[in-house]
Amino acid sequence: MPGALAAAYETAGGPVVRLGKPAPPPYTAALATLARLGVTDPRRVLAVGDSVGHDVRGAADAGVDSLWVGGGIHAERVGLCHADAGDDGLGRGGGGGGKGEWQLDAAALAEE
Repeated sequence: MPGALAAAYETAGGPVVRLGKPAPPPYTAALATLARLGVTDPRRVLAVGDSVGHDVRGAADAGVDSLWVGGGIHAERVGLCHADAGDDGLGRGGGGGGKGEWQLDAAALAEE
């Protein structure tokens, strides 16, 4: 679980500075960069990510709309699978390479 070590260290009394999503720094930096490029209205920004707890929550906390990519890290949980999912070279599977189609796995949804 991301952040588990930091949470344990913080519970033990250690100082922790959170830099990853859903903490504000990544969104603050992105909005500052966009402002330098002339995009100053956060309503014109869309954060895209595959983690509800990190990407979508962080965007909501930053006041930015988000688009959740259901075929990412939560794909199996919500019953999505890729027709040609294979090994991604790291032993995790899912490296389909975009050749096949995404399919809804009704059996996985029924288990929820």
